[in-house]
Amino acid sequence: EHLVITGGEPLLGWQQLYPTLLSNGRMGDLTNLTFETNGNNQQVLLNAWGQDAHFFYGRIIGNATWSANKPYVIIHSLEVDTNATLTIMPGCRIYMHADSKLYVAGTLKVMGTLGDSVIFRGDRLEQYFVDLPGNWLGIHFLKTSTDNQINYAVLNEATVAVQVDSLSNNSNPKLTIRNTIIKNALSAGVRGIDGDVLAENSLLFDIGENNIQIAYGGNYQFTHCTMANYGSVTTDHKTPVVYLSNALPISSTQYIFQPVNCTFTNCVIYGTLDNEFGTAMVHEADSTYTLQNCLLKTSYNHSASQFSNCLFNTDPRFVDVSKYNYHLKSNSPCINAGAVTTVTLDMDGNIRDAQPDLGCYEF
Repeated sequence: EHLVITGGEPLLGWQQLYPTLLSNGRMGDLTNLTFETNGNNQQVLLNAWGQDAHFFYGRIIGNATWSANKPYVIIHSLEVDTNATLTIMPGCRIYMHADSKLYVAGTLKVMGTLGDSVIFRGDRLEQYFVDLPGNWLGIHFLKTSTDNQINYAVLNEATVAVQVDSLSNNSNPKLTIRNTIIKNALSAGVRGIDGDVLAENSLLFDIGENNIQIAYGGNYQFTHCTMANYGSVTTDHKTPVVYLSNALPISSTQYIFQPVNCTFTNCVIYGTLDNEFGTAMVHEADSTYTLQNCLLKTSYNHSASQFSNCLFNTDPRFVDVSKYNYHLKSNSPCINAGAVTTVTLDMDGNIRDAQPDLGCYEF
């Protein structure tokens, strides 16, 4: 028996196919193959379909505003230049190739709204890759970056979803995150290396290592954030939800130190481990961290001065973590357990009352 394939043109790889999709909006007849098996001929018509999009191949861009008229596909990374601002409007969809980061040397403003979020995810749309961690590298805020905002966004399938590796250049946080979901990251949800981050009303779950990974100093404020990890078919939960450190190893015996100043207010820090709040503080750095009105799972000394009005090792009673529903049940201990802050609405836009609830959702 033998098989002969004749006719048609060579199939296009994705690198050749994308520009064609861009120009045509869709791909119709890609090729026509004839199969000859033991003298019998069969013809197979191959079709490929795609969506028109904006494509970026390893570029540095200046001032730009992205609207939701078409998706954006980033291949071989994209950098927002120093002193430039990229504004991403509500409803935008950004698809990142596997080798790609969004580097920000200038300013990034993600301006999603309630009901019309901005979506970041990998560019592989097959069912196998849906919610698969590590489909792209993440968003990286560089030393020259300033006044960044991420509002009402969903960051899915990254390796490190957000990395901030320097302090702010002015009186504002280098990065402000509000009403944002970070999920299915391979390594970290938010990684700070002497960074500067303010986060409010945000949800982080199903992260491979740490939902919050403060690897080496910096200033951080987390208010009304839900940070949970129960593991999944793609993430093996073995490390704490939150990790804080003021020391960075430079050899097997030497460290460099940078102070940590970190506050958690009205947050939920919970998962399947006995201790979901890990620290590696070294006395050489003058570091402080406090948790006020938080629910957390930890084996630390509950009477330590860092904890104020906290609930320990108590199930927060989310509605259904198997369906990624981190709203509170009616019998949740998080209800009315918070302190009054400047955050007056929850992530769903509901008013927080005089006794606010813990986490990103008000019951």
